[in-house]
Amino acid sequence: MTSTHKALKEIVRTVRRYREIILGGLLRIVTVFAGIAMFLALTHYLPIDVPLSDLESSIQLLSQILAMVVGVLLIGTTVSLNSYEGSATINSIQIEIDKAITPLLDRLFSGGRRAHKITRRSFLNSALSRPAIEELQFFNPDAQPDGQWFIYRPNWDGVWYQVFNSPFVNSSVTEERSHQVQAVHEAAICAYTVLKSIADFQQSNCALLTKIHGTNGSRGFLERFAKHVSNNGISLPSKATLAHVKSVIALAIESQHYMREEFVEHSENVAWEPHVLTKFQLGFSEYVVSMIHFVFKLQMLRLANVDQRCPGVTERFESKTKKKLFLKELNEVQEELTAIKKKIVSAHGAASYFHSIKKMSALGVGIALVVLIALLAGWPFLKYTTDASIRILGFATLYATGIAALVESSWFLGRLLWKRRAAS
Repeated sequence: MTSTHKALKEIVRTVRRYREIILGGLLRIVTVFAGIAMFLALTHYLPIDVPLSDLESSIQLLSQILAMVVGVLLIGTTVSLNSYEGSATINSIQIEIDKAITPLLDRLFSGGRRAHKITRRSFLNSALSRPAIEELQFFNPDAQPDGQWFIYRPNWDGVWYQVFNSPFVNSSVTEERSHQVQAVHEAAICAYTVLKSIADFQQSNCALLTKIHGTNGSRGFLERFAKHVSNNGISLPSKATLAHVKSVIALAIESQHYMREEFVEHSENVAWEPHVLTKFQLGFSEYVVSMIHFVFKLQMLRLANVDQRCPGVTERFESKTKKKLFLKELNEVQEELTAIKKKIVSAHGAASYFHSIKKMSALGVGIALVVLIALLAGWPFLKYTTDASIRILGFATLYATGIAALVESSWFLGRLLWKRRAAS
């Protein structure tokens, strides 16, 4: 029963994910069926000696109806698309994102490895080794698939590792040591989350940079990232050695150069359609938030390491410590990005809606226009043919195609009105 329930849930999830494709396929089938049914009915029931004037009046009536439908839909679609003035909003969002993240990322990463400790491989090796953990464990093998020793909190601090309920719980472990264990696990989980956000971004088909196009830093990162995904996948493992975690954390830090270059490329590329640019903005904002969580956890690991050596020292210098580690700025940028993301979601919804209108109009208006041209160009040749059977066959073909075009246009109008109703 459980497996059946899971299978049904998976089917429902798949249908929801591909409902536009499924609905479009069903509508195409109905349209084709309507045309075939009309063709078979005309060829079967239409007498061979039907007057030419009757056939011509039917063709003229169908042509007039198609012309009216094409005109109404074309004008309605044009007015609807022209009513969307999203470019200014989307460009302003891009500027807001840049204004929010650039100062912080410059402080944390610009200036090379000498400028900031967290970008130095030697410092990271030292900081990650101080908790003296050879193997990090994230999942309980006896309680799969939900037995994880952490809780995701993406809208707060990213993740919370439950030391008290993990294999590292030990009454003899000091509080400072417990903080180290927690911090190194949380930093590792956030590093995996950063890489997962990059994989999701690339799967969204918004990436401009490749292993060929881009700076040396971006190309090098893409090669290492592809190798990591090929060898290890992108999901968080149940456990990992410290050496492997160090490589994942180093790769997550290197990703900031690649993603910042992607941001610059998208800002300078004015040819993007609004729905594509807003999709990029969503993916990029998700990445930056995950990066903020990741950096915050690394800074907390540094504090935990200091507390282990000198208990209580960070509390005595709390304000200076937060200022030096940019903890306040990290929280402020996260709050600012949360507010910006609400604008992105709204803009992306509107851009996606009008993009769907464009895609649907290619068939809803385009087919009717092509069939109308075929009627106007083909009927004059058919009506003067001396073979009555050819005339009837040609008439049935043109008329059935016209009916199919009307059905397709009706679907387009119905979906257009339904989407507008749902949007309102």
